[in-house]
Parts: sequence; C-alpha cells; structure tokens
Amino acid sequence: MPVALPDMRVDTESLSASLDLGSSGNNNLFAYPAQSNFSSVLHPLEWIERAHAQGWDVLLDAAAFAPTNLLDLSIYKPDFVPLRSIKFSAIPPASGPCWPGARF
Repeated sequence: MPVALPDMRVDTESLSASLDLGSSGNNNLFAYPAQSNFSSVLHPLEWIERAHAQGWDVLLDAAAFAPTNLLDLSIYKPDFVPLRSIKFSAIPPASGPCWPGARF
C-alpha cells in the first residue's frame, strides 16, 4: 500500500481501494502497525472496524504503540495483537506473544 511523503501516512483512498480487493468467502488478513517503528506515525485504530466491515480479519501490530499509548481492546477489537514483552519488562525478547481476539 503506497504511503504519502513526507510523514509516511497511508492515503485513505488507497486504503479503501486495497480493502475492496478482499475476496468474499475467503480468508482475508489486514495487518498494520498502530504506530510505525520507522516513522513513529500513528495509524488510526478505526481502520480495524473498517476492515472488519469489509470482511477482513485484522492483525494490529501494537509493539511500538502499546508501551506509550492506551490500547483499549474493549473498544478496538482486532483479531490478533502481537506484542513484544521486552518493551514492558525484563522478559527475554524471544518470548513475544501474539494475543488472539475473543472470537478465536
């Protein structure tokens, strides 16, 4: 998906066009970071519901976002949320879990 310079944000029209490419009746996975590790841009959490409405499962990468922002999973309901435990504690880095959503 193309990004717009200089702040490396995803264009809303490009996002809509990409989500329209999903195949109904098939497994579609939309994966995106809540916060970019590269540019620190925050991507809208509202994209989760938008993707769900078009038949996509959503993986929200919260590794950069969660240590410094509130991620309320009772409001935003991605299907999967990978985190890195090293960002929160002294747990070894190889133990980063991927938390499945409530419906899995």
